[in-house]
Amino acid sequence: MNNGRSGATDNTVTSPLKRMWDQLGVFSFFKVMVQLIGLFRGFIAMDEGAKRIGEFGVGTNFGISRYCYDLLFDEKIGGTVHIALGRAYPECGGVNQSAFHWGLIKDLRAEGALFLDDRKLIENGKFLLD
Repeated sequence: MNNGRSGATDNTVTSPLKRMWDQLGVFSFFKVMVQLIGLFRGFIAMDEGAKRIGEFGVGTNFGISRYCYDLLFDEKIGGTVHIALGRAYPECGGVNQSAFHWGLIKDLRAEGALFLDDRKLIENGKFLLD
């Protein structure tokens, strides 16, 4: 059972969009994309806070090396960054209010960088601390 994930044994995951492209063909793929964009627009129109960033974090746990498909673990993988649109957690000092909260993760380990105030803090999943 692959639970919709790649059958690869090297811990890689085939992009869901790539699988959709392969399975549906170009016209059906774009039809689905238009529907998803409409769904996303509906989410961020839910309330004023839904279109704002409610959470930002940097994964620092290098003991987790691969995705386990549980966002609460995956967003902490060392070399990743995550944001959430919508509701912030007041327990963490957040103030944004919304009925919506959607967490998104970007894996920087293979490529990518995080800049803060024009200073590169992470590149290819590694912290660049002076």
